[in-house]
Amino acid sequence: MKKYPLHLTNHFNSIESLKARVKMLYSKQYSQTQLFKFMLVVPVLLGATLLLAFVYPYYTALEVLPAPQTAQLSLKTTPVQTIKKTKVLSKPPPQKLALPKLTVAEMPAKVDSPQVPKYNLTKRQQEVLSSSAYFFHKNAEPINEATMNYLNEVVTLLKEHPQIKLLVAGHTANWGDKEERYQGLSLRRAQVVKQYLSENGIDEKRLTIKGYGSTKPAAKNDTEFGKIKNNRVTFSILTKK
Repeated sequence: MKKYPLHLTNHFNSIESLKARVKMLYSKQYSQTQLFKFMLVVPVLLGATLLLAFVYPYYTALEVLPAPQTAQLSLKTTPVQTIKKTKVLSKPPPQKLALPKLTVAEMPAKVDSPQVPKYNLTKRQQEVLSSSAYFFHKNAEPINEATMNYLNEVVTLLKEHPQIKLLVAGHTANWGDKEERYQGLSLRRAQVVKQYLSENGIDEKRLTIKGYGSTKPAAKNDTEFGKIKNNRVTFSILTKK
């Protein structure tokens, strides 16, 4: 063995001891590193295992459900089947039935039928013809002032429409007497009105008189006002234009 000086020998010994210490430190550090890695890996593995155990049942349940494309196809095919059914069940168009033609016989116009405005009458003129000349007393035949004003409007209307012919109809109330008496009174009232119209320029040929007595009341006879409404003379158009 080669001998070195004392100071060199001490120097080499110090180097060897330093190397030994370094090896010892590295071996401890390596073991600590391995332990640290192990401490990290183990929790991760445990967490992954727990997560897999929790998720796996839901994953298997999802596999049982139909795929989205299959569900869409089933929805699309349903309307097509419905359309085919409606075409098969559609009703045939209704057939037109040839109905026999009906002929209506024209009825002759009644003398005392309500007048239909076909003479281009104004609203006021229509109101005049639909109104009445009233006699306010039981056996009254003379024309009072109110009735005279009304008859003047009738005269004006007949002069403006010379083609119109009128039925002058007399009426009475019922006081409990015989109807024959009422017939005579109503006819005399119609005659008085006709005479007034003719005296004011209306041709008598355009006026026809008739007495209805109490057979056509305009109101009930149980009040004085109702009796006044029944003591009247009315007008209706006889001929058409």
